[in-house]
Amino acid sequence: LDSGGKLIEEAIGENVAEFQKKYDTLTYREKEVLSAFAACVIQGDFSSDRIAERLSISPNTVRNHVQNIYGKLRELGIHKHHHLAIVAYWHMSQTGK
Repeated sequence: LDSGGKLIEEAIGENVAEFQKKYDTLTYREKEVLSAFAACVIQGDFSSDRIAERLSISPNTVRNHVQNIYGKLRELGIHKHHHLAIVAYWHMSQTGK
């Protein structure tokens, strides 16, 4: 893993390979939500409204995608917004977005 790897290792321990498998199950749109979430975290406002604005979708749609992401990553210990921020940062390091 690139620069986000150490953060992910700290967040989920030894399960980096398992994390990658679970991450790969995310849809294209879920990954877009992660990118927007990461950008909003950097700006200090990661509300559903702000993310929705960036993606031109409704805040409810953002919340649904976030819940789907949590559902796919929960067994790895990803279940809080600060965990999602680490995943979003890792996503950015992998995609450059």
